[in-house]
Amino acid sequence: MGVLSIFNTAFHLRDGRTASSFAGLRNGDNNDCLSRVGTVQGIKLYSQNDEDGALLQTLRCMGGHGTKEYFEFGSETGMEVNTRVLRDLYGWRGHLLDGGNENPEINLHQEWFTPTNIVSLLEKYGASKHLDVLSVDTDYDDLYITREILLAGYRPRVLINEYNVNFGSQWSVSTIAKPMGKEEEVRWRNDCYFGASAMALINLNKAFGYTPVFSNHVNLIFVNVDLAQELDLALPSVENFPGPKPLKLHGGCSHRTWKRIDAHSVRRATNTTMSHAEFADSLPDVALTHEDFGDWRIFQEEKE
Repeated sequence: MGVLSIFNTAFHLRDGRTASSFAGLRNGDNNDCLSRVGTVQGIKLYSQNDEDGALLQTLRCMGGHGTKEYFEFGSETGMEVNTRVLRDLYGWRGHLLDGGNENPEINLHQEWFTPTNIVSLLEKYGASKHLDVLSVDTDYDDLYITREILLAGYRPRVLINEYNVNFGSQWSVSTIAKPMGKEEEVRWRNDCYFGASAMALINLNKAFGYTPVFSNHVNLIFVNVDLAQELDLALPSVENFPGPKPLKLHGGCSHRTWKRIDAHSVRRATNTTMSHAEFADSLPDVALTHEDFGDWRIFQEEKE
């Protein structure tokens, strides 16, 4: 059976979304569907790795294709992205943003996106608050941009975050936010100082009602907990979720300062009165160094 025939069944939930083929889930026959997303064999059609298969399986669990709306940024030319499989094979519609590429045929817009303008860009291109899939890949301010989107009330059914695979699951850290107004001056230097660790994103997204269901050591896939519970789906435990492995990727980044995303940080993240700048400034610093062992990169706090 081909990919299309496996995942092309239509389902609906609330707000007009079909539920015909989901009767088994409501009867409890497949209530562990989300728990099995991490064990499915990956499929790479257009995604960077095997995200295509994991995303399709997650959507099957979460009510199928829904309204077929996506939004993805950090998409380069739009050819190797998480949402292309939805656009090209299933007729989804949506928008892609990238700082250096534009292609009107696929709604790829050249936009420089930051934590302070991302919400206005979502509004500019008409993204609905309850879109089906949101994919975030910024190479730097991933945690801060994700926070601004969720703080503004956007609640996608499925949320995809790229994370910094160099960090093991004991680290919950993010880069220092780029200085406001000078974001274009700060560029990734092809080293390991980028984005946020998996645990930082898990902790942030959990505060906004999301739980992880898949990790391939590049991207994390999260689902909206409220919608999953409407379907009587068992949720994978965050504590038992297969943690990221510390895997050396790109050049070194020892002696750099990061921001620790601890319990206090997460509580501040959901404070609607706290601006991006105030939130970023409130995060505690942690200076880290690392040692490489073959393909492994192990971080430690830098001793004074």
